[in-house]
Order: sequence, then structure tokens, then C-alpha cells
Amino acid sequence: MAEPHSSVLASDVSEPAGLPIGGGAARLARPPVFLHAGWRTAGTFLWSRFRAFPGVLAYYEPLHESLAAVSPATLARHGPQLWASGHPRLKRSYFDEFAPLFRKSATGVRAYRRAFATDDFFAGSDADLPALKDYVRLLVERARAGSKQPVLKFCRSLGRAGWMTRNFPEAVHVAVMRDPVSQFIAAKHQLLAHDNPYFLLMPLLVLARNAGQARVAAALRHFEVRLPPAAAEENPERANSVLRAHLRRTEPEAWYRAFLAFWLLSALGIPETIDAIVDGNLLSLSPAYRAECEAELAVLSGLAVDLGGAVSPECCAGRVADRLGCTPAALWRHHAMAAAFLAEEAGRDWADRFAPACVGAMLTCGTLLGMGSSHLLRAGALARGAEWEALAAYAERAGADARRAERRAERAERELAAVYRSRSWKVTTPLRRLGGRLRQGARLIGAQES
Repeated sequence: MAEPHSSVLASDVSEPAGLPIGGGAARLARPPVFLHAGWRTAGTFLWSRFRAFPGVLAYYEPLHESLAAVSPATLARHGPQLWASGHPRLKRSYFDEFAPLFRKSATGVRAYRRAFATDDFFAGSDADLPALKDYVRLLVERARAGSKQPVLKFCRSLGRAGWMTRNFPEAVHVAVMRDPVSQFIAAKHQLLAHDNPYFLLMPLLVLARNAGQARVAAALRHFEVRLPPAAAEENPERANSVLRAHLRRTEPEAWYRAFLAFWLLSALGIPETIDAIVDGNLLSLSPAYRAECEAELAVLSGLAVDLGGAVSPECCAGRVADRLGCTPAALWRHHAMAAAFLAEEAGRDWADRFAPACVGAMLTCGTLLGMGSSHLLRAGALARGAEWEALAAYAERAGADARRAERRAERAERELAAVYRSRSWKVTTPLRRLGGRLRQGARLIGAQES
């Protein structure tokens, strides 16, 4: 990946028309940048583009539980090449920027606490979290002491983004989102293709650890999420084992229902004062959207970030219900439940407010609230008419491909059924059975002689 060296001061860039900017405090030309991302939303791609600037100190996931045990000896074990990450190639470890903060007499990063990863995940803006505030402030001030611009990319802050904006008003706050359907499918893909349940387990662990919070408890009841009590244990290995067993005992339909509760709780944590919302799916689909995001990030951060080459992790195509692992009727029911929860917790204006900045993610929520897609598209695409025609054509082609694949599968099933019903198949059945017994006998004889 080429490292861009040019930067643009905020005063030199005009404000883009399509994406609203929130009301933060007066800032320096090169303010701290906080990226509040979800898992599998292209947040690491965005972070890597900031990290490429020599004047930036870019911290990767400052609340990650691995920071409790990382050390100089284990630093190299953390990188995208060691797992099927889908992340861009990196020249250094994810956590390389933390190296000067390693504890001298023990493992882990100074001032970090393991509880930061899951506890107070949905804390309100007025929550009193002095240890967390001191830790994040330490990272920002260390970068400033080295004359660097701090960029912090979180995967565990979206639900408390309001707390972050209130306690760090001098920073630029950007939410990186993806619609819940494709984000869940990406998490499920990691399990099915790579035997990696992490992105399904973490939302469950967060829900379990915060079940005592009123809004979280309400979401668990509303979405009929039943987690084993032991999932909230302090011992992370024990909690992980309990949740793995829970996944084995339950169906993907229940996984998605729990994930939908987690996604909505996280999204509801985004305050009105957020500076920008980036749609991880649209970064890969829409050149015009990428250009607008680049312009807005330049205004906000003072850096000409290049977003070319964005790819949404495990981009989803084909039949949604099948890929989710539930029936269309169940999917409809889950989204109806989400509509009722949103209407009670946030109201219709919530999706409408964020539609211009994050059309892909908000289309889902807007639909759940009974808002037509044309309304949201008009709100979010005033400057992108031709682009949306191209995206609509892309979606139509993907749908046509899925329908053709479905017709081929149905035709193959009909042909196979016809073979089973044919006279020749019935006549040759005894011969096939005899052949099967002979092959089985040959295998037994071979096994005895070996």
C-alpha cells in the first residue's frame, strides 16, 4: 500500500454538500480522530489509510482485550496475515503503536483494564468512567507529546459514542457502520469458512456483561434473547467456553436475533453531535460516495485520506434469508420486532436524521420503521442521482444472478427426481446394491490384510 505524504488543512477544503457535519467544539487544524467502528464494517481499512501518514500515530482498537496480555515478545503475533482477516496488508503489527506503553514489570499496556473491552459498552454520555477517560487521554497525550496526530480506531466504542464525544470534544468522531444483515452474514462467514466464531461470540458476551442496564435488559426481553448466566463470568476463558456451547445448542435464527439487538443498541448510542457516519458497504460500491467521504474527512481531520480500493469484508450476495440461516418468515418477524423496539426507544426521526450520511445502514432501519426506501434515498442521494442509478443496476444484476442460480438448482433437482422415478433406475437398483456390498467387502478384506 502506497503511503500518501500530502495533507490538507481543514481551512483549505470546502465543506461537501452531501454529508452533514455534527456540532463539535472548536478544533485544531490536526485534531485527534476517533473512529467508532463495528466488527466487519471496513473500519480497519479506514484506519490503515490514516496510519499511512507519517505525521499520524494510529492506535488500533485501544479497548481490545488482547492489550491486557500483549508484550514485546508477542507483538508480532497480532497481524492480518495470521488469520483470514480480509484486512489490507500491513507493514507492522496491529498494536505496534502501543509498544512504548508496555508495562515494564508485567504484560499488557499501561493503564489498560480488560473490563474496557466489554463493560459499560452502552454507557450514557453522563456516565462516570474515570479509568477509561484517563486511559484514552493517555493515548492522545502521548501522540501529542511526539508531535503526532492521534487516530484511535475502536471496535468497542460505538454504543458509548455519546460518552466519547462528551469527554473528548476536541476530537473528530466518526462512526463506521454497516447494515445489520450484511454485517451478521460476514460474522457468520468467519465461523463457517474459517471456524472462527469470534465475531458471533463478542456481541453475545457484550450483551451478557451489560444485561443489568435497563435498555439492554429491555432489548433482551424484546428480542427473546436467552443467554446462559455463566456467560457474564469474570473469567474470559470460562465465558468464552459457555458461549461457544450456547452457539452449538442454538440455531442461526437465534444468533441473528441477538445480533440485531446488539446492533440496534450500538446504533442508538450514536449521538446527534457525531461528526460523520461512514457506510462500510457503500465505500466499496460507490465511487461518488467514496469521493464525498474523502472530502468530508479532509475537512474534519486535515488529512487527504485516500479511500480507493475499499472492499467490504465478505460482501454479501444471493438470498438473504438463506445466508442468515433462517426462513423468510422468521426474518420478517425479527425485523418487525426491531421496528417496534426502535419506535419505542428512538422514534421515526432517528433513522431520518442519519439517512443522509449512512444510507446503506439506515435503509434497513428506515424500512423497519415503515419509511419507504425512496424517502431515504432522496434524503441521502441528492447529489448522487446518477450514482444511485448505477447502484440500483448493480443490485438488479446481483438479484438476477441469484434468481438464475436458484432456477438452475431447481432444474437440477427436477432432473434428479426424474432419474429416481425412471424405469432404468428402478431396474438397476439390485445391481447397485450388490455393487455396494462387494465394495464394502473388498474394503474389509483390505483392512484385514494391512
